Amino acid sequence: MLGRAAVVALVLLSVCAIGCERRETVTQEQRAEYRRDATSRLERLDAELDSLIAHGKQAGKETQQEWNEAVANLRAQRDSARTRLDRIEDAGQEAWEDVKEGTDRLLGRLENSIGAAREGLQSRADSVRAP
Repeated sequence: MLGRAAVVALVLLSVCAIGCERRETVTQEQRAEYRRDATSRLERLDAELDSLIAHGKQAGKETQQEWNEAVANLRAQRDSARTRLDRIEDAGQEAWEDVKEGTDRLLGRLENSIGAAREGLQSRADSVRAP
């Protein structure tokens, strides 16, 4: 006859076997490769942001405040992505996927935001040049 503790342990093990998701082990090489790729992606986005800032400085006075707010938002998004990327170093095996997915999500948002800002700046430039 099993004791109460043994029964509880068996129940917990069976529940975990049914409902727990087994996560794949991520090697140090995989982490380093992801970090290199994500860092490269972030550096490319930084360069795009710097280019946008340079072009935005040429904006008219009427749009300058709006542009400054957009740049501040883009910089905050970039800083969030960089902070999240830095967390990868410290992420344990259990948290790895969450941190990686969060980093990818933030980098994707930043890419979309920079693209939208670029399009907005271009449309303003086009409307100023139009007769």
